[in-house]
Amino acid sequence: MGAFLSIVTRTFRRPVGLARCVDSVARQTDPDVEHIILHDSIGRGVGWAYENLKTVQPGGEYVFILDDDDYLIDEGFVAALKQFVVEHVCPDIVFVQMDVCGRILPEWSEGLRLGDIAVSCFALRREVWLEHGGDFSGEYGGDFHFIDAVYGCERQHTSARLERVASRVDRVSCGEPENIYPAAERLSGAAVAQGGKTDTGNDAAAG
Repeated sequence: MGAFLSIVTRTFRRPVGLARCVDSVARQTDPDVEHIILHDSIGRGVGWAYENLKTVQPGGEYVFILDDDDYLIDEGFVAALKQFVVEHVCPDIVFVQMDVCGRILPEWSEGLRLGDIAVSCFALRREVWLEHGGDFSGEYGGDFHFIDAVYGCERQHTSARLERVASRVDRVSCGEPENIYPAAERLSGAAVAQGGKTDTGNDAAAG
């Protein structure tokens, strides 16, 4: 039996952010997690990062993307998600909330729109992830095109909304490595050391 939740993290030259991301996963009250880390060691770009998601073969019942500049802020997220899917008869898509630089997404005022949903705003059943892996496009915003294809699929996948802010991103990096960030926006060395002590799962090196 695999883990309940596979968390997929894409990373490129962001050791500080990655350490914080990994640490936030390790702090979950329910450790029933497989953490898959996809390294872009040479900087192939955002398009490649989206395309590379097609290669992921998660072992968890559900799959959730948490990139290296994102981190979980709700230590009870995995436990809450597990309880939620049981209560809602295992929906194909579970929408969750994400704090994007102070803006809570997704916004549903006009339906599912580009810019109103973020990559960490949904968890999918493993079977649905595998069915739609080919819908990741190699362009910026590939995560939106993916979830738009899943949500609008003619098979009418079931969905439910977990009204809980699970994760946060403090700066939308658009694929930039950490070394070009202003120094004031980087975490302290202490945070690196704290985050670097934990590694919750597989390191799937790419490239």
